[in-house]
Amino acid sequence: MEARETRDFALSTLTEIRKKHSEESWARRLQQAMDDKYAPAGWNCLMGRDFTTQFFNHEGYLLVFGIGEKTRCVLFKMF
Repeated sequence: MEARETRDFALSTLTEIRKKHSEESWARRLQQAMDDKYAPAGWNCLMGRDFTTQFFNHEGYLLVFGIGEKTRCVLFKMF
């Protein structure tokens, strides 16, 4: 799979998730969508991709992947 494909899917999916769900569930819902779309690699196909700063930097959000063993994603409110 192409890096651009996974990035575009993640961005569009997270945009839809943000419209419909509370902020606390964004990371979990994105992880589930990635696992469903890109099985068996799923969420892990995002690891190491250099696109996290593209997530909502214009709105003050930064989504960071690969934090710890249990937490796969952290959403920071930057400003």
